[in-house]
Amino acid sequence: MSNPSGGQSEIQSESSSDDGPLISQHAAIVFLFAVVLGLVFGGLARAAGKPWPEAVMTGLAAAGVTVVAHRLIARS
Repeated sequence: MSNPSGGQSEIQSESSSDDGPLISQHAAIVFLFAVVLGLVFGGLARAAGKPWPEAVMTGLAAAGVTVVAHRLIARS
């Protein structure tokens, strides 16, 4: 097969016109806050002597509440 451009392959960049971030800064902060609070609450539950499954559920619940209450973190 011959290439009409003289035998050299051309690489086409598929760059879109909106090369913005994958997620917004607000979403990243909310996610980070949820992860930190989930780990803290899960760790505290485990330190209080709760079994691992209960500590994990406590951490997941804390992270879920944080994501739902994301409106407390003001957007700038």
